[in-house]
Amino acid sequence: MMGSLHIPESTPAQLPMPRGLPRLSPMVLKRLDKKKVHRSLGAIAGFTSAVSVIVGTLAARSTPRGWGHVTMALHLTKKPFIMKLAPILTGASVAVVTAVGIMGFYIWLVERDTDSGHNSPPKDPSA
Repeated sequence: MMGSLHIPESTPAQLPMPRGLPRLSPMVLKRLDKKKVHRSLGAIAGFTSAVSVIVGTLAARSTPRGWGHVTMALHLTKKPFIMKLAPILTGASVAVVTAVGIMGFYIWLVERDTDSGHNSPPKDPSA
């Protein structure tokens, strides 16, 4: 089991605290399921992507037109705040989606390693 956290069945006072994790209670660590966390983070990633698209669309619509565009290009006027906010939200969205993708890949690797012996096809007794 590559990198998986194995918590033995015992009383909460006897559970070892893994390194690198924040100090969570042992019961919380025991009940934390990788797939549920991945699904929840996937929903958050979808939401941040949707918000990023909406803010990007609003930023594109709020760009000055005509001479206003020229004055903004010459830095005579300031950009609208939403135009400054759109790239930040897009970057945050990409970071969240990347983290969720890496977590999904890690879960797939761990499950593939643990299930490698169970997925073998049954042997034909007549052969």
